[in-house]
Amino acid sequence: MLISSYSCNKGLFNTEELPEVDFSIEVVGCTSPPCQVQFINKTTGANNYEWDFGDGTSKSFEENPVHIYDSIATYKVTLKALNENGESSKSKDLVLDGSGGSGVIDNEKPFWLYGGGYYYPESYRNHHYSFEVKGDNSQVDINLESQDIDVYLWLYDPLNELVNQNGGDRAASLSETLNKGKYTVVAGSSERGAIGNYTIDLEGNTTGLTKIESTNLKSDNEQWNTGGGGYYDAESLRNHIYTFDVTENNSAVDIRLESSDSEVYLELISPTQSLEKQYGNKGEKIVYTLNAGNYKIIAGTYE
Repeated sequence: MLISSYSCNKGLFNTEELPEVDFSIEVVGCTSPPCQVQFINKTTGANNYEWDFGDGTSKSFEENPVHIYDSIATYKVTLKALNENGESSKSKDLVLDGSGGSGVIDNEKPFWLYGGGYYYPESYRNHHYSFEVKGDNSQVDINLESQDIDVYLWLYDPLNELVNQNGGDRAASLSETLNKGKYTVVAGSSERGAIGNYTIDLEGNTTGLTKIESTNLKSDNEQWNTGGGGYYDAESLRNHIYTFDVTENNSAVDIRLESSDSEVYLELISPTQSLEKQYGNKGEKIVYTLNAGNYKIIAGTYE
């Protein structure tokens, strides 16, 4: 029995009789606001509802509301459902990415908030986990599944050499005989930028999976002035120059430059030389493994 803060005539409530909250979200492709979003209530055992759309607007008490979002962003949507026994709630993140796509993230499961980075397992758009095998010749099974997107799975040994990889559908699995040591698993998508939830399971004579955390840094809504960018001269102040520090050797970075207006130029520069350039499209990326040091990013236009 549970004493609830919900006000009604009963003082004690059976949690088994509380509403079971769930909902889905349908978004018509939206590249610029306003974006119209349909919420579909899948809750059972409730007779009243309260929606918080996560954008600071008024709450809705409709069962299946439609809401208009005025900005491209990520919103935490919460549905609270009530009955005579009390209340339950559930939250999901709605991702409006400005590309015409969208994602719905169930906060109770791990997810790729910034999308996976399929062709680049070192990218921290993918999720990295470590685990230890306790004895030699141990059978280890790894399973990665998603209801939202196609997935991809990589396994690396203690020397960071690729053991095996698999994927391309909504589920990927690896079954390997491994020796004692610390291994790394990369959970990614079969499409760069795909957004969704997933589950990952590990079975065998091992420790559990430990998430290797990363840092996401983002600079929004910058613009070139009326002079435009200066593609052929990376040091031109028409371009925008950013610096950042890498604190540990063998750290992977994933840099993305996008423009809705023009083709872009992207360059990564070390303290001594240019490392990579990408240009000619409205979106360019560089994924690179760096040692500790100070680095420079050039963001410019293709013309």
